[in-house]
Amino acid sequence: MQGVREALWMHCGLMAVVLVSAGVIAKLRGVLHWRSSTFWSLSAFTLYFLLNPLVSLLTNDLRIYYQHLESSGGAERIRWVTILVGLALVAFLATNMFAVRGRELPPLARWDTSTYKGPWPPGTVLVLCGSLAAVVYSLFLYRGAFGTEAIQATIERGGRFVGEVTGYQKSLYMLVLVPVVLLLIEPKHAVWGWILGALYILGRLYDPWDRASVVSPIIAMSLVAVTNRRTVIAQTGLPARERRWPSAWWVIGVLGMTVLMQVRAHQSIETWAVERPDEPEEGWTGLVAGPDTSMLPGLCTDTFVDEQKGWTYGSDIVTRVLFGALPRRYFPWKDELEFWLTPGRAHYVAGEDLMYRKKSSLIGSFYRIGGLLGAFLLMALLGWVLARAEVFLSPAAASPIRAIAIVWFSMLWIMWAGSAVWSLRMMFMSGLPGLLIIALHGAHRLIFRRAT
Repeated sequence: MQGVREALWMHCGLMAVVLVSAGVIAKLRGVLHWRSSTFWSLSAFTLYFLLNPLVSLLTNDLRIYYQHLESSGGAERIRWVTILVGLALVAFLATNMFAVRGRELPPLARWDTSTYKGPWPPGTVLVLCGSLAAVVYSLFLYRGAFGTEAIQATIERGGRFVGEVTGYQKSLYMLVLVPVVLLLIEPKHAVWGWILGALYILGRLYDPWDRASVVSPIIAMSLVAVTNRRTVIAQTGLPARERRWPSAWWVIGVLGMTVLMQVRAHQSIETWAVERPDEPEEGWTGLVAGPDTSMLPGLCTDTFVDEQKGWTYGSDIVTRVLFGALPRRYFPWKDELEFWLTPGRAHYVAGEDLMYRKKSSLIGSFYRIGGLLGAFLLMALLGWVLARAEVFLSPAAASPIRAIAIVWFSMLWIMWAGSAVWSLRMMFMSGLPGLLIIALHGAHRLIFRRAT
């Protein structure tokens, strides 16, 4: 295919300039560290938009690129996507790095727990027990925890669940993350947090799908370890420097589990141990240049398809997030709702099947909402929001709020590889126990004020 290699080299050169410059500026501004949204975003951008195409070029393996570019415009599409990615990254990094990070928590994030018998509002134990019961139900029934037989859900090529099981129902295992972090935050309950987190990770090794949700808990635990060090400083008033990086063991653990999940691919740990060779089928370069990190070719196809179908203006988020918990078997109208909200949008165009089980990153989702302008503005907004949200990692924040922030930040690296719809679903499912505890706190404060 003419000009593809040259276009990819141009893309790699531009991405290297943008990302290296951003890394230097982030370091100078003191925002490049483990508990910073800048660090996790730069890491994701480097892997998906620089290392993947660069390693593909160096190994002369452009099969994935040719597959996507054959029907989406070839080298011209890469040049256009390079402009799109460059503008999107500049918009995000500018607002994220230069935004004023809040040092003072909003009043609502600071809780007065003097009326509680423990660290949490009444009813928290019920929320935690209910969440863990749902986790056990999901892991053993739909995820094959510890080698059990999992029920297979019916999924059509569009990635939609068409049987009696919904995507939310199959993702109930995400409810475990906030309880794990919440227990780890409290020194008296930390041992139960370690036990629960270890059991979850071991059980998920048998699940061939959603491998990122095995890595994210380890990142969450490392964030607890980093921010809990600050808890001691906050309580004692010692003028010690805030810890910005975890110990080397945490970094090794995160990278090791990421490599293990990537090499294992979509297989159970049992079948992989028997059937897989010592190296991946694509070689070790497949860890970086394989399908799971090929966001750039996916973005080429995705932008081409969206230009043919028309922009969604957020209608896909309304229908798939707000109504996602409704079983499609009994509520088939929810698919038509998206096209009712955007009547000029086509139902299907040629090349759309190429995106089945493929990813094009959040940039692709934002482009689908409003084109180049939509991607630029939404990336800029997201950069500012993430920078401002870092304050909720502070030990001064109420523990449920802090737990939600830690869990969501631990998933940021993989959210960049997914869609906006998928990311919002995961945020809702993982944060639900914390949101319920926040609601309990609000109800308790309201009742307490009326009583006094």
